[in-house]
Amino acid sequence: MKESNIPSEIKSFFESSSGQTLLIKGKPGTGKTIFAFEVLKEVCDERNGLYFSTRVTPEKLYAFFPWIRNIIPEKTS
Repeated sequence: MKESNIPSEIKSFFESSSGQTLLIKGKPGTGKTIFAFEVLKEVCDERNGLYFSTRVTPEKLYAFFPWIRNIIPEKTS
């Protein structure tokens, strides 16, 4: 079994029912984006994640974190 980096309370929150939303707040540079992607990687089915940001373009996210393409599909026209 794969060891989890995600606290059990967070995993339980998402496993309790579908359609859960978690708002992650904090100062710049505190690891919010990395934490969000780690949660998505662990609790979402493949290509079923959603990440919303008003400050970072999708192009930058995929450039900095190419592995998220497996979790968050690129928007197609």
